[in-house]
Parts: sequence; C-alpha cells; structure tokens
Amino acid sequence: MDDDDSYDVDPPPYVPVKHIIFDSTFWDRWKLVGSIESGPFTACMAVEDKADPGKKYALQIDSKMDRFGINADSRQCLGLFRKCVVLNRILPKHKHINALDRLVFSQTSMFILQDMCEGMLDLNHFYPMATDILARALFTKIAETVLFMHEYGVVHGNLTSSTILYFHKPFTDSIACKITGFDLAIHYPHLATKHKRNFHQSDYLYDHHLSAQTQVPYTVAGDVRAMGKILYNMLVNNPDPDDIPATGPDFKPWVRDAALNLLRMIGPRGFGPASDDALPGAQVVVNHPWLKLPPPGPQMATVKELDRFRNDWSVRVLESLICDRSDCFSH
Repeated sequence: MDDDDSYDVDPPPYVPVKHIIFDSTFWDRWKLVGSIESGPFTACMAVEDKADPGKKYALQIDSKMDRFGINADSRQCLGLFRKCVVLNRILPKHKHINALDRLVFSQTSMFILQDMCEGMLDLNHFYPMATDILARALFTKIAETVLFMHEYGVVHGNLTSSTILYFHKPFTDSIACKITGFDLAIHYPHLATKHKRNFHQSDYLYDHHLSAQTQVPYTVAGDVRAMGKILYNMLVNNPDPDDIPATGPDFKPWVRDAALNLLRMIGPRGFGPASDDALPGAQVVVNHPWLKLPPPGPQMATVKELDRFRNDWSVRVLESLICDRSDCFSH
C-alpha cells in the first residue's frame, strides 16, 4: 500500500544537486577539516562550507578515475548509487535516519554530503552508562526505525555500534539517535508493504542489481540479528557478542527477565537462536513487553544484586551495629 505522502503535503526528499565541470570547483567552496572511519566502498571525510564555517558535513566521493582504474571495484559505484536511491527516493524522511544533505556531480566524480551529527557518539560510549530506562528508550528508537526501513523494503545490512549514533542529555532520561552507514543498504521490492508515492524501483535499478548473488549477505533477519547483538551489549558488562564466556554473560544488575526474554529471541548465537530462520521480524521486536514496561521502582533489585549486598562485609558490619544499638530507639 502507498503511504499518505503527496507532493503538496510532503514532497519526496529530493536533495539539492549541483553540477560542476572540474573537481577543483568543489574544493573552491568546501574545506577538508578531518577524516572519518572509512565505509565499505570509499573513504569518508569531514568538510565544512567555506561560506558557512563551523558546521561539518561527512563527505564520500565516488570517482570515475578510481572506478575504471587497474584496482577498480565495480561494487563501489553500484553501492554508492544504491545508497543515494535508498535515502533519497525509497525511504521518506525519518527523524532517526541520517539523510543525504546534497549531491555534487563533476565530469569525473560524485560528491555525497551528509550531516556529521556533531555532538553524537557511537554506541560503544553508551554501553557502560546504560540503565534500564535509557536502554529501553534507545533500543525502542532503533527497533522502530529498523521496522520503518523494512516496511519500505530496505535492508540496512550494516547495523553496528559504529553506524548508530546517540545523544543523551545529562541528568535526564532524554536520548536521541541517528542510524547512518547505508553503504550496504539494499531494496527488496517484494518485501515492501509501503511505497513512497511515485517511486518505481525499475526506473533506478535493473533486476541483476538485485540478484541473489548480490543480496545473500543482507537480509531482514540479518538486521534483526544485528539488533540482538546491540541489545546484548547494552545488557552485559564487558560486551563482546562474538565471544560469549563459557560461564555465560555477566549481566548488569538492573537487567529484568523481560529483557532477557527479548535477548533470547534475537540475541547473538550462543545466547539467542542458532538459526536466522528462528528470528522474529522487527514488528515483533517493537511490540515486545520489555519495551512497554513502566520504569522500575526504587525497591526493585535483582537477586544477584541482593546477594551482593548480603555478602558485602561492610553491609553486615553496619547491620550488626544497628542491631546492637536497637535499644537506643526503645525509649
């Protein structure tokens, strides 16, 4: 079914496209200010507009010179082109997806600019500070965004701790996130239940671009499994979903049974399902009871945490001192 978009109400998110002749013209306006971790197909750089310094953008360049060179990889052109189609024509704008900002074409190169998401950190910074409230708030946003992508037939294919960014306002439960890293994203027309108005997949990609050979690694189940690894990292100390201790995960003291139930449904192999065929869809994840629970009360503690207090020598000494002086309160 089509969504409710219309050109009058919500025009398709066409990004500004500028055409230049020489690559040097691009650098007349944009200034290189740093480098970012490279994506699967091309390096990513940080740039800023010389006319509006201060705001940084992430830049990827697809060059014909590289594409037709001796070490050329034809997947680079197709991968970046697919990324542009996914973000600009297939998916409507979404507050948790880092959209394209603008495109610049020269005779030899395509320059792809996106927001740098300054002030946001990758999830590796979130895991140590995760609490029940923050973990549920952030994971809900991630799951709902993945469901949104899957409804439009898009598989991200690269959901990791590095491609999901977050911002937490100190001393609050407010948390925001952006999903980036769409270099491996693929559109599966037969999986889409929603379609951006007036988008026709065949206008952009030939059937062989979406053949089984190019899509095997990237599946809906793969995205769900990737969410399971992220959830695992949120719930445990010393997270590493690819190396689960033989003694079992060391869960944080606030972890509830409902969270463990969801982890068993989508978690990494060794804790979650052994086969991807047993993984639920993103809709099931979004509707899981753990994500709907009210915040834990101040009296709530896990058995593991209670045992820690019982075995804590200083707590036992304090308890004995209180008992010895109980007569002080009888008068």
